[in-house]
Amino acid sequence: MNKSELLDEMRMEVGLAQDYAATLHEFYIKVLKTFEQKWNFCEVTAIYENNWDHFHVITLREKAKGLKVPIKDSPVSHCAIHGKTSSYFTIDSTYLFVPFYTNAILKGILVLKIRPERYIIQEEDVTFLNEVSRFLGAASSDFLQ
Repeated sequence: MNKSELLDEMRMEVGLAQDYAATLHEFYIKVLKTFEQKWNFCEVTAIYENNWDHFHVITLREKAKGLKVPIKDSPVSHCAIHGKTSSYFTIDSTYLFVPFYTNAILKGILVLKIRPERYIIQEEDVTFLNEVSRFLGAASSDFLQ
């Protein structure tokens, strides 16, 4: 399967997550599962849900469930301030931060950790992630809190 086909399949799967979720949390879990199953080069996927004074981490990993991350000077807060998909590099990993908004209010940030030796992010991927950002923002407003 080439990259365009993979991204099209991802678009469809992420779009279907809203149809099969009853709650916002369930929707987020379905989106995370899509990334972990289809983008198998992602080592970690998480959604940092904005709770004003901290981010609540939603992930498929047992150890990180319920984790709270304070909003401070970090790549996550920089992403929220700039309001666009951004990356952060360490020696062995690339982190992608994809913020999503509802009515210009930060709803959350999709966080993906990728090993550069397993996959190189290209412009096509960033375009896709920006589409996911818009969809997450619009879809999350459809769920009652």
